[in-house]
Amino acid sequence: METKQEIGTHRVQQGHYFYIKDGSNDKIANVLVWSRHNVLYVTDLWVHHEHRHKGFGTRLLKHVIDKFGWNDLFLSVSAYTNQPLTDINLARWYQKFGFENIPEAPGMMKRTGIVPWMVCRAYAELLHEQYEELAPDFNYETREDTRQFDPESKNGRLMIATMNIFLKDVADHLQNRSLGG
Repeated sequence: METKQEIGTHRVQQGHYFYIKDGSNDKIANVLVWSRHNVLYVTDLWVHHEHRHKGFGTRLLKHVIDKFGWNDLFLSVSAYTNQPLTDINLARWYQKFGFENIPEAPGMMKRTGIVPWMVCRAYAELLHEQYEELAPDFNYETREDTRQFDPESKNGRLMIATMNIFLKDVADHLQNRSLGG
């Protein structure tokens, strides 16, 4: 394997773009993770044909799972390549990372997250209610436009994402304790 290149990233509208470049600063692999209605999709996983079978696709997919695996991840299986690779072989490769076929949606796969979105939404709503209830006790006045919990608002999405991270950290902590860490 070649020298281990760092994974680069930049935010794109409603998502994150991750990539690996070679020593000449040419992109050799990339993946896109985007969100729509609180659902995360993994798309555009690509490795330059000269760099395939060197672990770059695996590194990128593991990176995505490390960053977003607390949530369900969805992807479409499409072997867009100039090498002989079938959708069946690609699906088998994704299965190594915990993705499973969705019987109701042929060609689609899902990796179930650590904390389901609905649990995070429910906890975010409970936290919001407690926050609104306790604010006056601390002489704090909340904003009129955020007093009602709206999961589709910027504030609501932020609270759900924060709860996702919090619950993932709790799950990691409990897992480490159970493993003696």
